[in-house]
Amino acid sequence: MFLNPDTILPEDGLEKCLRFFDQQNNIGALGVKMIDGSGNFYRKVKEGFHLHWLRFVK
Repeated sequence: MFLNPDTILPEDGLEKCLRFFDQQNNIGALGVKMIDGSGNFYRKVKEGFHLHWLRFVK
């Protein structure tokens, strides 16, 4: 699991992710919908995904 130090998870967030992961038989990774402090979808993450992926595989 990769998290930024300012990440706040809902109380049951990790449990929901693990439950979904366990229900799939052909999954290798799981991404979540990120929201900003106002409750809106955090678009900046989606736009920069390829950069995060390149950092991960390096």
